[in-house]
Amino acid sequence: MSEKLYQVYDLNVLRFARPRMIAEIRAYYGGSLQDIVRLRTMYGADVVVVNRELLASGGQYPYSRMAPFEQLVGHLRQTVHDPAILRLPRRCMTWSHGAEAVYSLRCLTL
Repeated sequence: MSEKLYQVYDLNVLRFARPRMIAEIRAYYGGSLQDIVRLRTMYGADVVVVNRELLASGGQYPYSRMAPFEQLVGHLRQTVHDPAILRLPRRCMTWSHGAEAVYSLRCLTL
């Protein structure tokens, strides 16, 4: 998930990219493990990179001035106090260093 990947100049790409970016933000900041699993089932994602500092209450605020994402991230950060991404099973972790970790999405089940 990257702000740089959302520099869309073609309407057909926008129609695909916007729903995917919204799904990624819901998975990253939301409270539902199902939203994380959906990244694999709907979009074929194999892994998710988790940055605990980004998710900290005082952490960096991404997507500033990028509607509609800034509003969605803000809403989720205010209403979800236990993001599912921070509750991924340790057995699914494939790499970690400091605040960052990579988790296999194939390992997740509902």
